[in-house]
Amino acid sequence: MSASPPVETAETPRICVCLCTCDRQDMLPALFAALAAQTLPGSLTVFVADNGAEPADTVVAGLGSEALTPVYRRVAEPGVTPARNAAMALAVDAGFDYLAFLDDDEVPEPAWLEELVKTALAERCDIVCGPVEPVFGGPPPAWALAGRFFCKSGETLCSSNLLLRAGALPADRRNWFYPEFGTTGGGDREFLKRLVDGGARSAVAPRALVREHVPVARLALGYMFRRGLRDGMTDVQILKRRRPTLWRVWLGSAAIAARKLGYALNHLLWSALRPERLASAVADAGHVCGIVLRLFGRRVRLYGPASRRGRTAG
Repeated sequence: MSASPPVETAETPRICVCLCTCDRQDMLPALFAALAAQTLPGSLTVFVADNGAEPADTVVAGLGSEALTPVYRRVAEPGVTPARNAAMALAVDAGFDYLAFLDDDEVPEPAWLEELVKTALAERCDIVCGPVEPVFGGPPPAWALAGRFFCKSGETLCSSNLLLRAGALPADRRNWFYPEFGTTGGGDREFLKRLVDGGARSAVAPRALVREHVPVARLALGYMFRRGLRDGMTDVQILKRRRPTLWRVWLGSAAIAARKLGYALNHLLWSALRPERLASAVADAGHVCGIVLRLFGRRVRLYGPASRRGRTAG
């Protein structure tokens, strides 16, 4: 698939927000208040795809205002992929030109959407990502601050702070977010990388800032291991999608695992002097384990009903 370059017109592009939510109803009021305060002129439509255990329709309906029009869709299938695809389908069917994505545990700065759109138009690009800064739910350990593990610069392609041009999306909706990433995560990285490989242009909007809530449960080495586990499984799944033969999947996976194992040993060597290196070693070890598990057909559920208490978002 090759994305056609964006075409500038005299008309103002139609922009909306796509939001997936799963049992975080208590966080939605702050997020919607921040969306209502966006500096981008005009009212804003927010497409909400919800597959939590408890429907959020009543909460979402109560958050509408003159500045904000929520459109709610209940999604029966568990996992993050069905929710992402459902929100995206609503936006595309409604004729929007640009789709902005946020997670339901995030709060954007007032100029967030304006900065994303300004960058997309100025750079004539299809994908724009912005930085994400953490808001810790409790005092963070020294390694979390020193390693900046919960910060994103916008250089990494992901959906936690993202603007997509609708015209760059695959025409076949089966080639949107792939279902096999629904319970493990990592599907946004695969999807956006696939768009770029197909010719889509990407850019970073450094002033399009979003702040993400980081619960105390994530401020632990166990979370770093699970995050590495997810990344390792994602790497193998991407290789399975792109490599035509099994031996090439194993060869590519072995190369990634060897590199990550080397990183883990190096980080471990220096961990006595710098505590953040221990966290990096744990994440790299999890990455290797994720690769091995996925090569042998195992999956670890990180999204969906069986994993909500320790969900590894983002």
